[in-house]
Amino acid sequence: MKKSPKELKESGNFYQPELKMQIRNFLKESFINYPDKISSVVFVPGCNLRCSACHARHLLEPGKNKTEEEFFKYLNSRKGWIEAVVLCGGEPNLQPDLAEFARRLKSEGLLVKLDTNGINPEVLSGLNSVVDYVAMDVKGTRELYAQITGVSKSDLNAIEKSMKIVQNFPAYEFRTTVVPVEREPGKIECMTVPEIAGIARWIRETTGNNFHRYYLQPFVPKKGGLINHEFEELPETTPQLLKEAKLAAITYLPNTLIR
Repeated sequence: MKKSPKELKESGNFYQPELKMQIRNFLKESFINYPDKISSVVFVPGCNLRCSACHARHLLEPGKNKTEEEFFKYLNSRKGWIEAVVLCGGEPNLQPDLAEFARRLKSEGLLVKLDTNGINPEVLSGLNSVVDYVAMDVKGTRELYAQITGVSKSDLNAIEKSMKIVQNFPAYEFRTTVVPVEREPGKIECMTVPEIAGIARWIRETTGNNFHRYYLQPFVPKKGGLINHEFEELPETTPQLLKEAKLAAITYLPNTLIR
């Protein structure tokens, strides 16, 4: 006999509602994706950006999804061990049932982290009660966004709205991957220290304060996995560039760190 949601919860099992959340795959255990917590990581398909250096090309192509039953079955088997679930992609804010999915996770006592590109501020603003931690990617300066992601001017306005909204979550961070940029056809050069400082300044000016945690991450090439195959032959971001970029960004955001 099928148990009721109340009976499932009381028996220590995760309730498995019939939602429309798409799960392309999930990482069973991670010790780095949610600060100081053991998490599972959900990868959703689809994105509204096309970043040349992105590692998630497979999430933009047709593929077979995992079922929610598979995911909740795994969570049930690790109840008391898994403390949080990280929702990333792709872009999770494109999922129509994201809020309900997060709500179900919260109802089982799990923390929820959202990784987002900030293009959908309207969706983001409605998640405050069901998401504990937001990591928002800021891909570049306003001037570099088109080269890095292909966004329009209206998308930049949306990103600035999201920068302000993110501050209302219990915990959050901004982050930038220091990537190569195709500045013109055939000319690919890494983001510069002044440009990274410009990102930090943009965040500070948009949000009106400088106390945010801001992480700088290296670009790491991946053979056969990037959206732009030309970027697969490029070198990894050097530690020296990251150190210099951190020193420059600290001028605007003192809580800048290298990840």
